[in-house]
Amino acid sequence: LGFEVVERSDLTKKSFEAAIREVAKKASDHEAVLFYYAGHGFQLDGRNFLVPVDARLNDRKRIGEEALVLDDIIGKLHDEGRQTLFFLDACRNNPIPVSAKGEKLSEGLAQVETGRGTFVAFATQPGNITNDGAGEHSPFSLALAEHMETGGISISDMMIRVRNSVEEQTLDKQTPWDQSSLRSQFYFKPLIEDSETLTEDDLGLLTQ
Repeated sequence: LGFEVVERSDLTKKSFEAAIREVAKKASDHEAVLFYYAGHGFQLDGRNFLVPVDARLNDRKRIGEEALVLDDIIGKLHDEGRQTLFFLDACRNNPIPVSAKGEKLSEGLAQVETGRGTFVAFATQPGNITNDGAGEHSPFSLALAEHMETGGISISDMMIRVRNSVEEQTLDKQTPWDQSSLRSQFYFKPLIEDSETLTEDDLGLLTQ
């Protein structure tokens, strides 16, 4: 779909942070940047964390050192001069051991605070957990792959289709969620109408 892709898998915290810096540097020359994460994520004290492979998460006091704070990633990639899109297939059950959890621990991810020109999509609604699915990809990832390539629909309309597909696949147990501060619609595959192919009937409709 025309994106320059930076693909990384099974990242340690150090390599995860390096990848974010690389994307942030490349994004300065583009009108839009998309961050897609499939993996473990959880919320603690109202903040969302994404988990690298070397995180141990057995000490509540060290969680901020071992996992990445989603708000920090958003802050590094966001710029009001471009559209910034986040897709998070990471609303898992909280992996912190009982001994380190403490009180008031919620499942899934929490809503986030973002600046203007930002779109954030969650695999399910805030506070809920996702379905991993039976195959290689989750219901959310499969639905994104199916609908992202549909021509002529905005990102908002695409998410409605994704939501319907995931609810159908999970028997309404999972409802993808999004929050947007976009200032104009974004199209993954816009339709560009060729005026030379318009018929006389089309021209008649346009001039009526």
